[in-house]
Amino acid sequence: MNQTPQAQSPLNQIDLSGLADNSQLQIREAPFQAYVVLRGKPGNASFTSAAAQVLGNELPVKANTWVASNKADILWYGPSEWLLVVKESELNDLLEDLNTQLKNTHAGVVDVTGGNTMLEISGPATTELLAKASPFDFHPSVFTREQCAQTVFAKASATVYPLNVEGEAVAGFRVIFRRSFADYLGVWLLDAAEEYVQD
Repeated sequence: MNQTPQAQSPLNQIDLSGLADNSQLQIREAPFQAYVVLRGKPGNASFTSAAAQVLGNELPVKANTWVASNKADILWYGPSEWLLVVKESELNDLLEDLNTQLKNTHAGVVDVTGGNTMLEISGPATTELLAKASPFDFHPSVFTREQCAQTVFAKASATVYPLNVEGEAVAGFRVIFRRSFADYLGVWLLDAAEEYVQD
């Protein structure tokens, strides 16, 4: 009997359930997000206005910042490059809209969904855990809610940005990384988080 193939997340073999509701640290996979790299010149008004029309917000042009819209999280990735994080169910419509609006401008739109995945990390011990993984300072007094960072992460590489915001403070983080690092980072995080797990 033929069976319909079921999508599996990159971390499907890593059991994070013990950290889902921990009081000090919560780590959850956020699978089946979609990721799009957008390239263009920020000084090109036709490019930036067309992108803003599709995305519902201006592209961030300050290094290591991000903005949210009703279509995507928009992360600065370089002087002429942005990473868009969108719901997988909305990916095809977004790609179509971007390609249509940008067809007469010098721009690039690349779907990189298959190569990435995401974890969400929150709780009082979050910055302490991140300090084990990255030389970047994620303390809320330094890392503000509009910032994002591309950084070494447990000898791999990752993009980190705020998960949610309570007032002026960052309450958690999203960590995007290559799916080929999923097993390694999953095991590393379980080990690094062990001291925060309450029996």
